[in-house]
Amino acid sequence: MNEFRDRLKCYKNGTAAPEEAESLRLEIEKHEAISDFLAEEFNEQLPPMEETDDTLSAKRISRKASLRLFLTVLLTVLSMAILTVALIGGCNLYFYNPNKGIQPTYGGDGQLLVDMIAFTELHSPGYSTYWAKAWRDGPGSYQVRIRQQNVFLGESENYSEQVVRGKALGNDREMPNDYWHFPLMDAFGERQGIVASYEGETGERIFPSEKDWSEDLQALAQLPDSCRAAVYVTFSKDLTLEQFSNLYKKWTGKLDFLYAAVVSDDKYMASTIGFAPDSAGTILEKNIPDEKEYPYFQLFQASDAEANQATLWAKHFDSLLRYMSGRGEFLNTMASVNGIGDDYYREVLSYVNENGVKIYGVLLTGNVKSVQAFLAQESYSDFYVSGVRLSAFSD
Repeated sequence: MNEFRDRLKCYKNGTAAPEEAESLRLEIEKHEAISDFLAEEFNEQLPPMEETDDTLSAKRISRKASLRLFLTVLLTVLSMAILTVALIGGCNLYFYNPNKGIQPTYGGDGQLLVDMIAFTELHSPGYSTYWAKAWRDGPGSYQVRIRQQNVFLGESENYSEQVVRGKALGNDREMPNDYWHFPLMDAFGERQGIVASYEGETGERIFPSEKDWSEDLQALAQLPDSCRAAVYVTFSKDLTLEQFSNLYKKWTGKLDFLYAAVVSDDKYMASTIGFAPDSAGTILEKNIPDEKEYPYFQLFQASDAEANQATLWAKHFDSLLRYMSGRGEFLNTMASVNGIGDDYYREVLSYVNENGVKIYGVLLTGNVKSVQAFLAQESYSDFYVSGVRLSAFSD
């Protein structure tokens, strides 16, 4: 119930107490004075008119009409402003915001960078993301810049993207986003079930043999000793983390292991997923995800007391999977490819929890002699040379 309206009703029908009536009369006079003032301000904007008895009477009427018009226009403008603000705010709140979450400290080191670090390590062998920034340029619209390092070449690569209402405009079937660096099918395709060869009517599966690699082996042998090569190797047998740790220690100092591919399914693996054993990627000093929830998000977060390398890798991979399983908006917008989403990471996590973390292949780099020695001494089912540099100092 409106108290002032009730008091005014009593004033009009003469039932108000004398003191109450006097208070209301003064209040009415105050509002009349304000109305006259607003009307005069409005009329000053109109052309002057010669005042006669008729015009004075008309002026009084026009004041009331002008005031009503002024108030109507004012309310309309305010309503439109409020509606505009609500629409903009609604877009910004409803659609994906790359900056929502961990706030940057120096710039380019906030939530988007953390998401990209994890995604890049899991799916982009030989790459790391070290800077990522987004800024709003409209309702629900953001300009995105990402900087990554090609570890083998030692080169920085810059990428641009625009996100509008939860969609990355550069992501389509014909032109995938440049900041995705999934390995070619030649790398792990046979083991993943992406590539399969069959012979004759028997339908017997054919795996690559030494004759298929002979040309590549000869080409590696003809390179100068100073050359460095990046090679994807698929093992002849999946290795447990303990077995892989022994292999890793055997070749430490001779080769760099940029990526270890993890078995994520018993049959077809739609996406390559793994981790960087050497942890050569970006190291966050601040803005690290919840260290209690993801204590091994970075390998360098691990306690020095943990001497078992296999245990550290398992916990690191687990932290990455659990972190990404909670980044649905980022994945749907920035990584909508190969069925990757928060459910995908939960499925992989469930698989490795049940079957253990097993390594089926690696991306390794080193001088050609060390690479040749590895291929001569270790058992593999396939390898693919993805790049060669003249020396450690060449591009």
